[in-house]
Order: sequence, then C-alpha cells, then structure tokens
Amino acid sequence: MDKEILQIIENTGSGKLKYMEKQAKKKNFASVYDYLLDTKTQKERESSLAKAKLYAKETKQIFTKIAEDVAFNGKDLQTVLKAYGSISPDDMSTKRFSGDTADAESFPSYLNLKFLLEMFVTDQFGGSSNVFQKLFLEHEHLIENDEMFWTLCSTFWCISNVGFTDEIFDRNGRNKVPLERRVELITRSERFFEDRHPVHSLDYQLERLKRWDNPDVDTPVFRVFKVGSGKPVRQSVVKDHPDQYIHNEGSSWSYSFSKSLATIVGLYWNRHLIKKYAECSTDEEVEKIIRSLYNGNGTTNINDATLYDGFYQCIGLFGLEKKNIEFLTDKWGEDEIIANPENVRLVEYRFANAIDVMASGLVREWVSNKEINNTNRSSFFGIDGLFDLFHICVKKTLDDDPKVIKRVLRDNQEITRYLRIIEQKVEELCGVKLGHKIVKTGEDDFVQILLGDIPLERFKNGIRQLTSVPKKFINH
Repeated sequence: MDKEILQIIENTGSGKLKYMEKQAKKKNFASVYDYLLDTKTQKERESSLAKAKLYAKETKQIFTKIAEDVAFNGKDLQTVLKAYGSISPDDMSTKRFSGDTADAESFPSYLNLKFLLEMFVTDQFGGSSNVFQKLFLEHEHLIENDEMFWTLCSTFWCISNVGFTDEIFDRNGRNKVPLERRVELITRSERFFEDRHPVHSLDYQLERLKRWDNPDVDTPVFRVFKVGSGKPVRQSVVKDHPDQYIHNEGSSWSYSFSKSLATIVGLYWNRHLIKKYAECSTDEEVEKIIRSLYNGNGTTNINDATLYDGFYQCIGLFGLEKKNIEFLTDKWGEDEIIANPENVRLVEYRFANAIDVMASGLVREWVSNKEINNTNRSSFFGIDGLFDLFHICVKKTLDDDPKVIKRVLRDNQEITRYLRIIEQKVEELCGVKLGHKIVKTGEDDFVQILLGDIPLERFKNGIRQLTSVPKKFINH
C-alpha cells in the first residue's frame, strides 16, 4: 500500500472524502485509494516523460555520429541514461524497424534504445564495450525508474559482471520490483535487442520459476570456478559446520540451471592439461596450441591468469533460494542465474579433469551441429544427460586409445572425427543411435535429445559422474 495515499485519505475531511468516492465510482475505480493511486501514477508518468523529452534532441544528435563514423563517448552514454532513465519501459513504443531511419530515431522507443545500445557496445563505433560497461556502472545512478534499470541491466552485465554489487541492485528500491516482473522486463528487452541470440520466452521462464516457490526447497544451480593452488574453497572444512556451505575461492555472481552449459562456458584446456596430454616438450609448443584453440574465437582470453599453472578448475553444485535471485538472462545461451554468492550455498564440488573438458567440448560440437530454427545450446532438453553420456564414452575410448586427446589438441579438425567415434560408442553401449527432435513449448522451439526414442535426461543429480549408462537408456 502507498503510505502517501493512505495519509491523504486519513487527513481528508468527510465531505471531501464523499466527493472523492463519487469521483472514484464515476471513473470505475473500486475505492478512493485506487482512484488516488491512479491519479498519482499518471502525474508521475507525465512528469517522467516531460523530463525525458528534455534530452530527446540530444539523443537524436547522437545518431548523426553513426552516419559520420564518430566514436561515442561517456557523455553520450550519460545522455541516453538521463533520457531513458526516468521513464517506464511500458511507455516505450515496441515498433520494429521498417527500414526508415525515422523509426530508429523515434523517442522514446525500444528501437531507438536498441540502436543506441548497439552503438555503445560495438567496437566499430566506440572502441571497447568494456569501457562502456564501466561507464554504465559509473552512471547507473542516473536511472531513476527501477523498471528501466532492469530493462537495461543485462545488456551491460553480459559484457562483464565485474563491478556489479548489491548496492547497485538495491539502489532506490530496485529489488522491490518483483522477480517475475524483472524477468518479464529483461526477457522483453533481450528479445527485442538481441536478434542474433534467441532467448527463452517469458512463459517458459516464469513456469520454471514456479518450481521453486517453496522457500524450504533450494533451486539447484551449477557453476564452474577456478581455484588458486592452496586456496580454501569452503569457509570451513569441518563437517556439519554452518560455514562449510560458504564458498570462498572462485565465488562469483553467475550460475546456470544446467551443469552441461556451466562446463561449456567455464571449462577449457589450460596450460597444465595441454602440456600433459599433448605431450609438449617446450612452453612454445604449449603457447602455439593455446593460440590455435582460443585466439580470436571470443570464448577465452588467452592472457587469463587461470590458464596458467597454479589454478585448478572445479565443477560445483549450489543451492539458492528463489528470493535471492537477482535476475535471469539467456543472452549468450548460458541459461544464467545471477545471485550474490553470499546468499548461495555450496553443496558440493569436485576438481575437473581432462575427461570433463573433452566431454564438454564434444557436447558443444554436437549441439552446434543440431541448432535449427530459433534454437541455441540452452534450447536442448537433455543436454546434461548428453554430457553424462559423453563423459562415459570419452573415458572408455581413452582406455582404448590414450593418444586421442593429443590428436585433438594438436589438430583442430580432429574433434569432428572424434565426435563420430563417440557417437559410434554411444550406439555400441546403448544399442540405439543418438538423435533429436523439435518440440514446441508455448511459443518456443526446443530440441529434445533422444537415445533411440527415449528422451535423454540427466543421469544423476549432482556433479559426480556415473561410469556406466543407466539401464533405462540401454536397448540390448
């Protein structure tokens, strides 16, 4: 309830209150409170739009830089945040681009905002998207409308989550916006802004969140993290001590609903594994393989410290209460959940090995060959089961041929040939071929992974890998 409205009603005389009741009834409001709240909301909306329009001309001027190939700067970003930061996302036009420049210049609109944001985060117009992510964090206080903050948030979060804090998410009561509404705002903006990256529909996201409405049941989420040698993963190693669930080294805000997607995003061949399995005799050989694997593909920074010796990769299972979720995003096909690690419980973890990295790479390869229609890797039902299945097959093929990893690391084309071997191993172990079919869930296309005609699913909850295929998936 709005305290200001309640105070007005309490301080209003009986005669005037009767007049207000007549006005409320005349305008089809159920109560004086609803009538006054609507009046207040409309006045605030008009004030916000008037304030935003003060910057409309400056926003339009930014478009001239696009035509003239002039680099954008921090002042331009401040102008956009001032122009859009005071208005509600519901007051923006959702008209799509028809080819007319006037469409993109229309203010306020999702299309106009989409063009501006793309210019800020595209190297062609600004140099470095990381620079603008930092500028966003510096100036996000200019976003006065809480719902507009959530509309803009994921665009800059997905550049880098470094620098985001509780203070930013809580500013001006932003976290008072219900989680379901945050998900709605982000899903709407991502589906409008991100033509290249299909994202889960709002209905799908909300339906999944309902599973975790019970406050006594944690949402299971996964994360791959890096640990420096000798650093403590847990706050306490004493069994049943409350601090054993506190994650220390390698903690961060990003998690995934999927174990397999967490490994695709987080696991990679580091220098230690390359030196060991590619049988490199010199550091120069290791560096050559690192460059061939990662240079220019955008997935891994080859200068990342965790690629060097002294760091271990871990796969973790975490528990998270729904109320502690900040927001969800599927912009990069990670099925990502954002939450403060202080509010997340580390249930269990294990150190990743070469089999994990290889199985993850094979899942990525298999899925990328099957992406059709409006699907991406997070659109695959059974992808965790695929990781479990490939993990078993990799272990068995390595027992037969220990040099497989060496060939894969030394020849980028070898992963395709090895995937065919893995698929043959699946058929040998299960008696059926690996397949897939498109399934419709609401307005979304998903890909159901199949073993024969049986939908594939995670072999086991948690992060411990089975060494044999469950009987339900074997047809001998």
